[in-house]
Amino acid sequence: MGSYNTIKDHLSSAHKAYSEWNLDFFKQKAAKHGQNVLEVITQLITGVDYPETAYKRANGVIQFSRAYGSQRLDNACQLALYVGTCSYKRIGNILKNNQDKLPFPEEENNIPHIPVHGNLRGASVYK
Repeated sequence: MGSYNTIKDHLSSAHKAYSEWNLDFFKQKAAKHGQNVLEVITQLITGVDYPETAYKRANGVIQFSRAYGSQRLDNACQLALYVGTCSYKRIGNILKNNQDKLPFPEEENNIPHIPVHGNLRGASVYK
């Protein structure tokens, strides 16, 4: 009877790939697409109690580069980081709706996202 060295030696190639998933693996893949992608992937994986649950989402975010390219993915991740919502769905929506192609909002600009309108009252009304 032969001895088994490790379980990994007997897994299919697809299952071997899953067994290699960890934070460093995804950081390496994300870094190829830009600093913002790397930051989003790091937040996705480190922001959960069980990183294994975030691996598929992280992989999905990185896979957006196939359809949209690395530059657009990096821009979408930059916008997601700016608004504070780094999720697979949010980044997918940014790309799908071409929001990554719009000029990036400048932090110094401080222009409110609500337009000035005569019917809007300020905080002083509620004191």
